[in-house]
Amino acid sequence: MKVHAINDGLLKPDILSGLTRASPAKQFPSRDCGVVFCGGGPAATGAIVCASQDGRLDELLDRGICVIEQGETLAAGSIGHYRIVGNTTARSFVRWLDDPEPRRLFPALVDDPATKLLVRTGTDYPPLRVVRPYLERLGEALQHLVESHERCTVALRTTVRSVRLLAGGGVCVTAEPVGDPAGAFSVTAENAVIAMGGCEPPGLNALCVLPGLTLAEYAAKLCHASALIDERLDISAPLAEAARETGAAVVVGGSHSAWSAAWLLVHDPAFRGSDGNPPTVTVLHRRPVPFFFATVADARAEGYGFDEVRDVCPSTGRVYHWAGLRAPDARSLALAAVRGGSKQPPVRALRLVDEPDVRRVVRRTLDAAGLVVAATGYRARLPDLAWPDGVRLEPGVSESGIVVTPGTQLVTVDGTVVRELFLPGLGAGLGADSGIACEPSYTGRLDAVRLYQNEVGRVVLRSLLGDRLRVASPVGVDAA
Repeated sequence: MKVHAINDGLLKPDILSGLTRASPAKQFPSRDCGVVFCGGGPAATGAIVCASQDGRLDELLDRGICVIEQGETLAAGSIGHYRIVGNTTARSFVRWLDDPEPRRLFPALVDDPATKLLVRTGTDYPPLRVVRPYLERLGEALQHLVESHERCTVALRTTVRSVRLLAGGGVCVTAEPVGDPAGAFSVTAENAVIAMGGCEPPGLNALCVLPGLTLAEYAAKLCHASALIDERLDISAPLAEAARETGAAVVVGGSHSAWSAAWLLVHDPAFRGSDGNPPTVTVLHRRPVPFFFATVADARAEGYGFDEVRDVCPSTGRVYHWAGLRAPDARSLALAAVRGGSKQPPVRALRLVDEPDVRRVVRRTLDAAGLVVAATGYRARLPDLAWPDGVRLEPGVSESGIVVTPGTQLVTVDGTVVRELFLPGLGAGLGADSGIACEPSYTGRLDAVRLYQNEVGRVVLRSLLGDRLRVASPVGVDAA
């Protein structure tokens, strides 16, 4: 593999020399490698994990791969920095290690205390900080496997800046070490897998709460949910102080992230007023709040109303298999808010319907709040994308994120499928039409570490190896 204008010490010289001496593979004689993974988190490395499960690791590594990750390790991504309980059971993170091939390839990971802790936690939902050590150990193991192959390498503490399509097919990826623009380098490949995590979507101020009412009026007290959830970001001091002084906050959205943000507002001492009480929190949601149930019978027994066709996964029989709240913190808070009762719940739920009384209450609530949290999803973080002539490549964007094909290939704003680029991660990736187990009513993207390391990762793997089949039969395992 050729790495152009490389900064000394960024990539291991012994690995590079081995790759340079290697005979180029027939399928990409004019490229430095077969695949560049732009990002090294769970979504990017999912195809490598799946190759390890399926006995196809050598086949993938023989293509020659380069993994470029901004952080200190592969596989961990941002998830371990989230201050919330996940919507995925502990066991679902490590179930894949039960198979013979992964156990052979990752013996130290199988026996690692971080893995064993998740195994013991079983079907409970762990705080995501508990998952982080396991993902870091997995990342170390993946890095070792990749760098042990003479045609592959890993660049940590490195940021992908741009991906340009090449006239004859393939891509040119330009990256630089964090804090060292002078060390920029480029790598050419047949394909790029782009999964660099999610970020705050643009235009929060323009978010329409009700017709004629946007969050622009409340921009001074507005933040994205990530400022609450991600420990690395921290909410600004003035906003936290405003929540304390007014004793009121609003969360806009009805997802797991929205209810987790509400839970943090109620339980984090940083938002408690001088009387020691948490702020009054109102969750403004557009659709009925979805709750996960393992069976239709369970949902009926709880007296829960749902559409027995649209809201039930046909493959697993689960009610709100994907959209449903599962984690006990967010779920219990939402149940109390939705059902109400004689005891005042810690959080109030208010559904956004365009009716005069509701409009008055919504405006009064927003006016009174010191803090407004937009829990309206994430946008995929992308490098600069360009066509061979340097013209900016514009991805297609839907309400739920970047548009991709069932094989996770990028679709442009004019409907062109870019077969060189795969986007499987947060804010992009597959939707309900992918064939993966899901309730028909779900309209979002299928984001989960477990999915990246199984169904989604396998779709990417088969695409990269030129044999993408239909998605494997959906399974009813725990989803995020």
